[in-house]
Amino acid sequence: FLVTTLSAPGILPRNTEPPGRPAPPLYRERIDDAGAIVTDTWCHTCRIYRPPRASHCSDCDNCVRDFDHHCPFTRNCIGARNYSSFIAFLMSVSVSLGALLISCLMLSGVPVPDASSVELRPEQLAVEQAMLGFGPIFNTALIVFAVVLSLPLWTFTGYHVTLVRARRALARTPARRAPHRPHARRRTPPLTHAGGPARR
Repeated sequence: FLVTTLSAPGILPRNTEPPGRPAPPLYRERIDDAGAIVTDTWCHTCRIYRPPRASHCSDCDNCVRDFDHHCPFTRNCIGARNYSSFIAFLMSVSVSLGALLISCLMLSGVPVPDASSVELRPEQLAVEQAMLGFGPIFNTALIVFAVVLSLPLWTFTGYHVTLVRARRALARTPARRAPHRPHARRRTPPLTHAGGPARR
């Protein structure tokens, strides 16, 4: 949680120069380091061309590389530099809720001891009976709490794990590369006997 909250998500630096006239086009194509053709998008707020999968966060007012979403719990954007720690945070909370749910279900089957079988003073007996009566209620409340939080969290975690697997599969597929164009020869029109171009 702390690593996700305190780490930078991958903010793209702004263009501090004054805007020029006319405004640049919204999209541009370029060839990246791997030789693939990618399309950049112009951000009117940051005045930069952001790469694919980058987006402008309205909460942070910054363009973030590989932007996923703005997490309200960490109060930070989830991007290229803290996405792995965010996945680890989701999985740790999911495992913790699962352990809590299993423990409460196991304790719900344990019989409650009878406090009246122990020789206690009347005031101590009343306290023990009250505590033993509060235990099943507290256990039931923890089960409801774990179930209510686990269902959406497990779904959200499974969704992001599926996204990670899909991105890895996409990274293994060959990208669309720029065609290799050798120096083309200029075609000259055929000449007539008079020296001018032939008419068709």
